[in-house]
Amino acid sequence: MSESGYNVPMVFPSGPHSMRGEGGEYIGEITKFGLSLRDYFAAKAMGKMCNVAAFPIREDDCSQVAEYAYKMADAMLARRNAKP
Repeated sequence: MSESGYNVPMVFPSGPHSMRGEGGEYIGEITKFGLSLRDYFAAKAMGKMCNVAAFPIREDDCSQVAEYAYKMADAMLARRNAKP
């Protein structure tokens, strides 16, 4: 479960990848898990809000915009998980 209370899959996962040092020596493997679907939805919503001329954003509005973006993401996840 995620912080939103939904079972949220990861998007854009990749891996495992070899890690190399500055000299090219092998260090180990790392798996990149990507973003949660909630983070992806929030980023998409925030991008739309920031690009709409009718929604001018001042620097002191940033935390409120992020809050709205995650509320939108949670609504999208709720709808996605709803039974038809």
